Amino acid sequence: MPDQNQVKHDDEEARSNQIDAADVIRRLDNLWNNQPNHLPVPLSPVSGSTVGRYELERIIGRGAFGIVYKAYDPELDRSVAVKIPRPDILLDSDRLKRFEGEVQTSARLDHPGIVPLFEADLSRAVPYMASAYCPGPNLQQWMDESRIPCEIESAVALIEKVARAVHYAHENDVVHRDLKPANILLVPNDLESSEMASLNDYQPRLTDFGLAQITHGLHESQSSLIIGTPLYMSPEQAESRSEDVGPRSDIFGLGAILYHLLTGAAPFAAQNYAAVLIRLREESPVPVSKLRREVDTDLETVCMKCLQRDPSDRYASARLLAEDLTRIVHRQPILGRRLSLLQRVRRWSMQSPRIHEASVLIIVLAILRLLFGPGGVTMVAISPGASISNAEIADTLAVQLLLTGPVDVWFIWAARRNQTKRSSRGLYWIAFLAALLLCAFTSLVAAGVIPPIMKWYQRSNGARVLIFSIVALTFYFQSLAWYFADWTRLTQNRLSTPWRVLKRLLILMPIAVAISVPCVRYLSRLSEPTALAGPALSTQLDGIDDFLTIENVGFDADLPITLEAWIQPNKSHRGAIVSHGPISLTVIASGDGNRFRVHVNISGTRIYMLDARESFEVNRWTHVAMTLQQGDLRMYVNGRHQEFDIAQYDTESNQATPITNRPTPFIVSDLWPGSQLLIGNILQADPTARFNFSGRIGEVRLSRTQHYFEDFQPELNLTEDSGTVLLLHLRDNQDRIRDATDRFEAELRR
Repeated sequence: MPDQNQVKHDDEEARSNQIDAADVIRRLDNLWNNQPNHLPVPLSPVSGSTVGRYELERIIGRGAFGIVYKAYDPELDRSVAVKIPRPDILLDSDRLKRFEGEVQTSARLDHPGIVPLFEADLSRAVPYMASAYCPGPNLQQWMDESRIPCEIESAVALIEKVARAVHYAHENDVVHRDLKPANILLVPNDLESSEMASLNDYQPRLTDFGLAQITHGLHESQSSLIIGTPLYMSPEQAESRSEDVGPRSDIFGLGAILYHLLTGAAPFAAQNYAAVLIRLREESPVPVSKLRREVDTDLETVCMKCLQRDPSDRYASARLLAEDLTRIVHRQPILGRRLSLLQRVRRWSMQSPRIHEASVLIIVLAILRLLFGPGGVTMVAISPGASISNAEIADTLAVQLLLTGPVDVWFIWAARRNQTKRSSRGLYWIAFLAALLLCAFTSLVAAGVIPPIMKWYQRSNGARVLIFSIVALTFYFQSLAWYFADWTRLTQNRLSTPWRVLKRLLILMPIAVAISVPCVRYLSRLSEPTALAGPALSTQLDGIDDFLTIENVGFDADLPITLEAWIQPNKSHRGAIVSHGPISLTVIASGDGNRFRVHVNISGTRIYMLDARESFEVNRWTHVAMTLQQGDLRMYVNGRHQEFDIAQYDTESNQATPITNRPTPFIVSDLWPGSQLLIGNILQADPTARFNFSGRIGEVRLSRTQHYFEDFQPELNLTEDSGTVLLLHLRDNQDRIRDATDRFEAELRR
């Protein structure tokens, strides 16, 4: 039989333990109700109570899940810190398991920068854990009592030591998740000294692993991740993104503590808990140097790198952070670099005010397009030499009113809904894709890949390139604004990684189109025949006042005519090559260089303008020719027959009207019998007119036969035949030139 005295002794000990536990619970409950906020220092004594073998002396702190006492260990004759769960923790089995998890986590760690665990007993009615007692204050108490912001070097040295302790925990698969000044205990270097104003007088020790996560074992629910101190909490914890919470979350906390030490305020300080969370989710901290000028660029870079919203932008490990802080102490270059422009834009775009600004930009661009359409057409119509008719102006305005106008109004409506966060995700994607597609479409029209609807734009390549390029730019900036205006990124229903990647690829689509068009054109030109060499000799006309005249050439409307020349324009412009009677060969500017145009004067007031559809490059020799016989007019560029657009210009009304077909028969009258032949200018009476040819002219031939009937290979040096009336081989430094037929003499005026 068991010894009755021993049984009696065990029963008394058990009753003693129960009474002791009840007394502790009563005391904890009383403290919790009477002191819900900050505890005074020193905290209230709790003498005469014991937990296990430890004699509780006084309360020295309160953690996330319990009360911390200074206690005496009679067996080892030393002071210890005993932590006991709060009453509400004891009554919640799930939260009590978290306390047990803290015990298990602390038992894994043995580092000079981490408070060591001596003993724990989880089997008692009131479980406890006994750790080393640190006689100094915690960092929060030191900051409250000391002059802050503190010395820069002291702050850097302190966080460097804490970072190495955090890195040790990470190496042992432990993420703290609640780094804050109150969880950094300061152990005095000299326990007997009473003056410890500098952080250099203390050694930091990390404590309170109540929220710690063992990365290869313990898995917390998303809701639990919001528990913590929001002033130093990472955005992924505040947004309950469990997949993103990890070692880099602790690096954010280290950066937040360093920021507080350097500036005297937490990076996201606000009046209440909710306001802190809003700032944390939607804003970026003010750069350290703006709050404290003496902080150098390297230290600001290190601190702000820790506080990046995206974990991938922070230091990859606490060890790398500690090493950069060591480099700062020793005045060495840091390895952590400042954010790239793309990273800064991404961080900027993730703030709530940016969404408002992006929506405003969308609206402004849409309004500008609404005004630019009719305003641009009106300016073009009233400009000198415009070849747009009233009917074309009316058609263009009708297209803008019925098509582009409603699109821009819809963009304004969609942006307003998105600005007030009332749009659906489907509406957002429709608007985003519509802006991108319209940008790509207008870019292709500007490049000439897609022909414009309006015939006027087909004739006026310069206007087409300018107008559609401007419109394409507005759509692209609108696409960027829609990219940044995605307010769903700031909610808990964040876009998945594939959608984020898709958006980034889509926003690059217009750029890819803009790059691919000239590349495709360049490759297509490589496949074209080799550029023609052109004549060996030529003369240069400056495009200002240089032109050449030949008197009394004459014109016979009943005979066929072939007029041709070798030219090398040095710019994309409008200029006369050669004029004879009612016919003029000219060049006009196009998006790809120049186009060949023939003016045919039918009467004193009616002029037909025939524009070849094929463009040719500047600074390259080009052979242009036209033939006219019995109303059949043909145009050739480099020996290739050209399709052309035709418009009728009325000199009295100064209006050009596009027409589908030329008049039949196409009868040309001899308006000026015995007329001059002009090279380089269309009007002898106005040698300074802005219609002068700029570039080189090498050969000019006038024949009274239809020289060409199909595609041909141009002669580099034109020769005389039976139908040749005039043939000029132009040369530099020759102001008077005799033509090859020996009939006419040309005078070059400069």
